[in-house]
Amino acid sequence: ILPAIYFKGRWRPLLLCAVLAAVPFVPWTARNGHVFGVIQPLAPKQATDPGEAAPLGFERWFRTWGVDFSASEDAYWNYPDDPINVDDLPARAFDSPAERAETKALLERAGFLGKLDPAIEAHFEQLAERRIHAHPVRYYAALPAARLANMLLHPRTEMLNSPERWWQYRLHPAKTIFALLYALWSFAYMAMAVAGWPRMQRAARTLAWSMAGYVVLRCLLLLTLDNTEQRYTLEFFPIAIVFASALFSEKDLADEL
Repeated sequence: ILPAIYFKGRWRPLLLCAVLAAVPFVPWTARNGHVFGVIQPLAPKQATDPGEAAPLGFERWFRTWGVDFSASEDAYWNYPDDPINVDDLPARAFDSPAERAETKALLERAGFLGKLDPAIEAHFEQLAERRIHAHPVRYYAALPAARLANMLLHPRTEMLNSPERWWQYRLHPAKTIFALLYALWSFAYMAMAVAGWPRMQRAARTLAWSMAGYVVLRCLLLLTLDNTEQRYTLEFFPIAIVFASALFSEKDLADEL
């Protein structure tokens, strides 16, 4: 009885998609079990090998202030192998002059060692705990939302000949203007997608809601990331183009779809 219920009507394509999505992970999981002796269908968040220590204390501290792509380049990707210059960090990385001095000393010590150290990790964890306790809303709500907004709206210049701090108009006015126009271009795609979604929804309700649901689920996933990279939202653009195209269709979308 239960199989008949689950495979009836609209559940059939849903289950089929779930099975097809899970099948590619079977050989990968088997390979990890055979080679590493662990059941690991997905790569870990820190991209570490089995048994390798992860910089959890540093990453938690980073989440108390990291928002944009420059933070990843200046700090996130450098630790623990390369030095981090405290002067490259934004003001939001410190809540007081004393905390700035403490962070500077900690980063200098980590840069001198050039490797993961449990004592330094514990210090980063303590620093993060204090900052989270002082500003819980900032840590749990404001900063994740800011990271998501940055990934969606940041000019996609990370692979172009563009300065890391593209917004510093005084240093490179032409490239700042280019980056702003590039950001407006991406924003235009998203604005047209939002405007076209109601028409798409009326023409193909299930398809429109499924595509919108994917965007929502991926946004929820991106809220958990530490480092903001624009490439994580590239998957949204095919959907945005489909939704935006509904604005420019002269025919009845229901007939086309």
